[in-house]
Amino acid sequence: MAKKSSAATMAGVARAAGVSVMTVSRVLRGMPGCGAAKAEAVRAAAKKLGYRPDPLVGALMQARRRNREPGFHGVIAVINTLEQEVNRLNPKVQSLWNGAEAQAGKYGFRLEEFRCPAEDGALRSLLKVLGSRGVPGILWMHFRLPGTRLQLDLRPFASATYGFSLEAPALHRSSNFQLESMQMALAEVVGRGFRRPGYVTFAQAEMRVHRQWSAAWMDYRFREPGMDWPDPLVLDVEAYEASRRRFMEWLEHQRPDAVVASFGDALGWMKQAGVRVPEEAGFVALDADPRGNVSGIDQQWDRVGAAAVDMITGQLARNERGLPDAPKLVMVEGRWHEGATLERRFKLRAARVKPRGNLRRGPAEA
Repeated sequence: MAKKSSAATMAGVARAAGVSVMTVSRVLRGMPGCGAAKAEAVRAAAKKLGYRPDPLVGALMQARRRNREPGFHGVIAVINTLEQEVNRLNPKVQSLWNGAEAQAGKYGFRLEEFRCPAEDGALRSLLKVLGSRGVPGILWMHFRLPGTRLQLDLRPFASATYGFSLEAPALHRSSNFQLESMQMALAEVVGRGFRRPGYVTFAQAEMRVHRQWSAAWMDYRFREPGMDWPDPLVLDVEAYEASRRRFMEWLEHQRPDAVVASFGDALGWMKQAGVRVPEEAGFVALDADPRGNVSGIDQQWDRVGAAAVDMITGQLARNERGLPDAPKLVMVEGRWHEGATLERRFKLRAARVKPRGNLRRGPAEA
């Protein structure tokens, strides 16, 4: 058996990079405080020499530390490209942050939020600051527009994001399994006796989930041809008032006996139209607050956040930086949240929508 090259050791990497063995150890474990230039030199030397940390040694050290609190390994930057700070009062954002923060803490990391516009120039400046601070990992958290594309050098960092808003660069990402979530919602609706469920969403929301909701909706319609399916309604969040009026007209003319919606305001609009929920029509939220009384899908955002951090810390443990050759997608299953907006119905009873304002009467009331 050929002997392992003496250069392919931590000491060999240290000599090639012109640093101490301790610096090599800290860099390869993703610890801060070594400086961006030294860290890049160490990683380049390790790659050139073919050095990989011994997994048996790593397992032994992990076993020795198992019953001890993890030490502080550094900061994972949470880059928020929105103008405001992460809104901890928003249940989804709070759950996402809490899950990511708790998971980071298990590995000895702390989350720190950085706000920056989604512009290449501004983000490049921020990345230089993060590199000089020795920040090893980045969680890309919030983007105003779906389909965001950026041109950035992420070679010094282990990165991940959640959802599908960041289209480029292609990173590891976590997400709720949105296609299954829609199927779960429809299974609840149909299983409770509803036979004319309608679907309403914003076009921007569909883009954020890679159109998984509409794909699941069409698939369910194909598999249930005997039901009376209203036409789905796709609105524009940028034209909010016009969208509200379109929803009112759709509600009156399509007459769904249950509404499956990607946004919570649809429930308020139903009530404005005079529909009693759940007596006259049911309502299901595709992103329901598990602490609230609206029936729907709990997307388990805490687990989505934790999964994103897992991918970052995993890269750090494997000494991986930059863009992945094959980006991974981790999908977290949602779960049904039993609220008060979807009753069990065994007899078909179409929603009766009372005309309000300038709404036109439907065919049944003409």
